[in-house]
Amino acid sequence: FIERQYGLVDYVAIPVTVFYSLLFIFGLLANGLSVLTLLRSRRMRASAVRFYLLSLATADVLMLLTVPVTLYRYFWQYYPWALSDAVCKLYFLARQVCCATTSWTIMAFTAERYVAICHPLWSITGLRPSRMAYLLALIWLLALVSSVPLTVVYGQASMLEPEPYVLYNSIVKARSVLCFFVPLAAIITFHLLIFRHLSLTRRQREEMGLTHTGSEGFPAQVNSCTLDAPPPAPQFENQNRFETRNQ
Repeated sequence: FIERQYGLVDYVAIPVTVFYSLLFIFGLLANGLSVLTLLRSRRMRASAVRFYLLSLATADVLMLLTVPVTLYRYFWQYYPWALSDAVCKLYFLARQVCCATTSWTIMAFTAERYVAICHPLWSITGLRPSRMAYLLALIWLLALVSSVPLTVVYGQASMLEPEPYVLYNSIVKARSVLCFFVPLAAIITFHLLIFRHLSLTRRQREEMGLTHTGSEGFPAQVNSCTLDAPPPAPQFENQNRFETRNQ
């Protein structure tokens, strides 16, 4: 029955189901503990990284909740779709929100690291933890809005189409560009800019004589200006002289 309905045979479907079930259980436990730790830890409350980790952990939990439907769809019964049309739409909506949120959160975190390293003065006033929370909330909202078109093209079908229609192809291509290629290009660009800034800073320090290369090839710190001054007189000698005069 499984093979006849465009699924997989038992010796493939059962091991994969066991693996994904373990992944589902341990993933929920690990991400749940991460969320609780980030919410209760006093050290993490003052850190802006806390919001990024919360966003990523929440997206992972939401993605894990779609694992049972993924198992059913790809490994047990691909066609016909036995679940409702609403489940089909919510399934693809949740997966798209997770993908968009994860990629855009990593892109925002990379941009924040770039600003903190290359523009530290602006980052002190511009990158506040409260603003990071608003930024991540905006990312989730944009991810949800960008996922709405998928509820139009995805749905329960009564037959297998030989080729996807034009609207489906257009939305899938736009999804790939916005959720993969654009974040990937931005992350690579920010890392290259950070590397360039650190290289220029190191070169300037070497020209100013603030650093030199040690015996093993690593930069070593030296003092740019030294002044040989005699050590201050011990306090107990001054105290003895004062007591002698009084006597």
